[in-house]
Amino acid sequence: MALIAPYNGPTGSIFQYVTTIIGLAAAISSNSNGETNLPVFTNNGNGGGNGGGGGGAGGDITGLNNHPSVSNTPLLKKAVLDQSQMIFNNNPEIPGQCGQYSYNIVYKVKQHIENNQSTAIVHSLASSGGNADQNGHRQGLKNLGLFDEYYIGEFTGAQLKSPSGPIKSRSWNYGDVVNYYAPCCSGTSYMHTQTYTGDIWQKGINGRGRKNATGNSGWSTSGKTNYGTFFVYPGDNKVYKVYVYKVKAQYLK
Repeated sequence: MALIAPYNGPTGSIFQYVTTIIGLAAAISSNSNGETNLPVFTNNGNGGGNGGGGGGAGGDITGLNNHPSVSNTPLLKKAVLDQSQMIFNNNPEIPGQCGQYSYNIVYKVKQHIENNQSTAIVHSLASSGGNADQNGHRQGLKNLGLFDEYYIGEFTGAQLKSPSGPIKSRSWNYGDVVNYYAPCCSGTSYMHTQTYTGDIWQKGINGRGRKNATGNSGWSTSGKTNYGTFFVYPGDNKVYKVYVYKVKAQYLK
């Protein structure tokens, strides 16, 4: 995949959109695996943060396995539904803005539940603290007070793409977030953040930005259906660090 230089201009500008689409076309054309749903560069337009890292090679799978999972969470689902719809009603789907959109979908979920909101809490897109491969972005997620963070270790693209891998095989709650990036390629397209939205979105853009081109995957990012997949990169031997943000037990209701 072609290496795409980061976009550091104003968020939401036409220049950002053009830069993202041009980079996306280059990435798709250079991909020998035939993937067509790949985002190019995850940048929230705000910079910040430091290079990623942390945790041991094995990660904290045990801690993640012990985290409570609740299937009936109407307040949580409504909060994610309202906030997700608000984001996409007010902001277009656009490839390559995963960090900011995934963060903003859950930005007010905690307050929505605590206040027993009947409608979405309206807000403009906020900075997530950095790009998807940066500590600042992950710290931004932690600062929301909604999540318990688990660094679950290093996995190849093939493992993450597998139905038996750590993403597809696990049960998720509405609002859970997964963040992964390949340290070998920091600053390129091999970084991503996605938020679990279950059955909320049935159609979304593909990596080329074409609307309603992909079906439900259970996940959302800057595209409603996470480009139609649970892991957005090729199933190859590239190694990714994976962080999971599970909604705290007190908000599983």
